[in-house]
Amino acid sequence: MRRKPRQGIQPNPHGRTVELPSRIDTARTLVRKQDKFCEKVAAGEWDALRSENQDKDEDPKFPEDLQWEDLVDVAINLDGIVRFSNEFSFLVGSFNHAGETYLAPDLLQKTWMCTFLFQLPQEDWKKREAYRGSEFAPRVLAEHGIPVVMKAHYYGLDPIPALASVTSTPAKASGLGYQIGSVAEDLVLWDSHPLALGATPTQVFIDGITQLPRNAPVLRKSHALQGLPKVPNFDKEKKATVEWQGEIPLRARMIRASTVKNNTRADGFPTWVIHDSSEFAVEACSVMAVSSCPSSPAQSLGWQGKFSCA
Repeated sequence: MRRKPRQGIQPNPHGRTVELPSRIDTARTLVRKQDKFCEKVAAGEWDALRSENQDKDEDPKFPEDLQWEDLVDVAINLDGIVRFSNEFSFLVGSFNHAGETYLAPDLLQKTWMCTFLFQLPQEDWKKREAYRGSEFAPRVLAEHGIPVVMKAHYYGLDPIPALASVTSTPAKASGLGYQIGSVAEDLVLWDSHPLALGATPTQVFIDGITQLPRNAPVLRKSHALQGLPKVPNFDKEKKATVEWQGEIPLRARMIRASTVKNNTRADGFPTWVIHDSSEFAVEACSVMAVSSCPSSPAQSLGWQGKFSCA
């Protein structure tokens, strides 16, 4: 398998600045030839695609050059891979760094014998292909029955798929599920819930053999750490991510105030304080700033630069 090099300018561009525009122009010319070739194929103009030295029985040659492949920006089409896997019964082991697959889970489900998604954390938005990535992608994919690998539960992924994403799912994706990754072959005993911070294995069994000393020191942790850790409810954010196709909306978010206090300070400036707010709309005046006070969970709205914390 040939690994494509990083696309970018080297840290020391000496001697390459003059060559770069010429190389990009050559790649752009090649892209235009490829587009014209595809247009003629779609129109059925096969004779126009053949060169003078080719017979009518020979297939026309697609314009390509491996020297300029990286600059031509040849993208792998997800739909093409799915159709190819079904046509030739080709098993796709996993899709790596496929940050936008959560936008087309139905298409991903059509892969022959299904597949796994392998996506490293904090890999979104680093390049054009990952611009629409989202931290809610594993949850969306898991809800459609697509196994994910190396994902935690914080952004709404259910605990069982989250634990499987670091145990049985990667074992099956690597073809070692018959030997490792599940309780049938291995067993791990924890001093607290495996998803809790600071969870430590107290004993590990591999093929029925203990791996840790029996007299190893064990820290007894509180009962609160034995349950599933509580995480924020990201239902609204996950729904908005899918609705906006992974792009961050630029419009302002409304805030609804359940409790609003109108106070007047000694200097005569009015101040509004909001408690337990989710949406708030200001109509009577112009809000100059919105901030959060570290000493209180209540948000504060300031008019003419004045703030007040509850």
